[in-house]
Amino acid sequence: MPKFNEIKPEHRPYGTAADDDRGTEYVASIHTNQTGGMCMVDIVVLRSGQVITLNDECLVVWPSLQAWEDSFETGDGGAASIDLYALKKQEEYESDDADV
Repeated sequence: MPKFNEIKPEHRPYGTAADDDRGTEYVASIHTNQTGGMCMVDIVVLRSGQVITLNDECLVVWPSLQAWEDSFETGDGGAASIDLYALKKQEEYESDDADV
């Protein structure tokens, strides 16, 4: 996959925001990618070069876009992750406790 700066905004899949117009302080680009099996992932590339991937189950921070791309072959995880499903379950659990 080419780097985001090499892809003209009108050719980026599923639309993007931010780009390189310096309209944001930290975000260089945002787009959505289908990683297979209809798994849609939003990809946020920060100006620092770090990448945040987000889907309905988790949010993962990667040191670079290349590290995220390499993870498909290596199976390596990102530098940090948040399990959104577990957070939702915890929220439901705490809500149930409050009702008792």
